[in-house]
Amino acid sequence: MRLLNRDDRMRSVKLLCENMDDLWHLHNLIEPEDLVYGVTYRTPEQAGDKLRQKKIEKVRMYLGLRVEWSEFQDFSDRLRIHGTIEDGPQDLGSHHTINVDASDPADLTIVKDRNEWRAHHFERIREAEDAAKRPLVVFVAMDDDDATIAVLRQYGVQHIATMESGRSGKQYGECRFDKKAYYGEIAAKVAQLKQRDAPVVIVGPGFAREEFVSFLKERMPQVAADCITEGIGQTGMTGVQEAMKRGIVERVQKGSRVSFETALVERFLTEIAKDAFAAYGPKEIRAAIEGGAVAVLLVTDVLVRKPETEQLMGAAGASGAEVHIISTHHEAGKKLEAIGGVGAILRYKFP
Repeated sequence: MRLLNRDDRMRSVKLLCENMDDLWHLHNLIEPEDLVYGVTYRTPEQAGDKLRQKKIEKVRMYLGLRVEWSEFQDFSDRLRIHGTIEDGPQDLGSHHTINVDASDPADLTIVKDRNEWRAHHFERIREAEDAAKRPLVVFVAMDDDDATIAVLRQYGVQHIATMESGRSGKQYGECRFDKKAYYGEIAAKVAQLKQRDAPVVIVGPGFAREEFVSFLKERMPQVAADCITEGIGQTGMTGVQEAMKRGIVERVQKGSRVSFETALVERFLTEIAKDAFAAYGPKEIRAAIEGGAVAVLLVTDVLVRKPETEQLMGAAGASGAEVHIISTHHEAGKKLEAIGGVGAILRYKFP
């Protein structure tokens, strides 16, 4: 993400979104009642009913949309922004959806003329700009039967593909297991995903991961140079999560947002388990904030859009507490969501 323009008088920010992570950040910046400007496609107005009966190609146009909701679709690499047209060449007052695709860089202007730009919004923009400079971590969790490939995004781990070797199942015994073909398929996908200097983390039980690294050294030495491998008990996305719990991401790439959020949530849950420096539930947290006891406030990305949550965050920030928004697209965020979506790490036990 790149900040192209900021106009405090007009309460507007113009951003260039270039990848999947940027769409996630944009989704968290946009709120209902914001005015969003962007390029979209819409059927042009026609003069007569006869023309309307014919199929008409949609045309490119620049619209200002009063937002009703936005939807981040990680399964389709898309952000959908829905609302009513407030500014544009036609159909004022009509409903429309602006689709922003991760594969097609686009700039959008967000005007918060009915909302407020808050400190955490600009912190998110700064963080998105910094994160864009770091390459994605690629995961391979594998054994002799299958390999799961995933990438570490700023909002969580994105599953890319699962490949089966054909060694087991109905076809096993009917055809010879081609290990080199299996490794070659995995290697091709890794090479497609890997950015320059990006770490590739290869994990799993048994010896398949070590044999695969040897295969890479022979066939793709430029990829193998950035590989690290570690034995774990699982494959699949469970294996990827196990590797992350061991802190492997922080060893290969400093500053991972998911690792940072996971550490905060685990610290909070540990304090709960010890019945020590933690509070959860709006009433308890509000009392702790008023008593100056909150050191860190954690809020899920789902709750952050609610007015009462904004008030809680504002009060916490004013009291000197750190405020962090936690993604619910990774395991730690789901844990926080399960206990209400908001939690506080305290300076001292309260009350």
